[in-house]
Amino acid sequence: MSISINFAEVRNAVAALEKALSEHPAPPQVAAEMEPEIQTMKAQLSKSEPSRSILREAGKTLRNIAEGAAGSLLAPKVVIAINSLATMLGLQ
Repeated sequence: MSISINFAEVRNAVAALEKALSEHPAPPQVAAEMEPEIQTMKAQLSKSEPSRSILREAGKTLRNIAEGAAGSLLAPKVVIAINSLATMLGLQ
């Protein structure tokens, strides 16, 4: 079964996540885990045919990082942005 992904909405969600992280930086260790996933998503979204599976895996990893971080390590705005992105990727 193929999940329908609106790439424009995912681009906006990634931008919102980056904005949230710039306003409310994650602890260095958490940020170091998140950054490669964000860059992977941006690289895929720059392609004419982004890979849904790669986007979904990066989204899963971001969600897992957020869930694994103690609640106080990530600002609520960052968690909301990650959850929104996960929803757009059909992960919720």
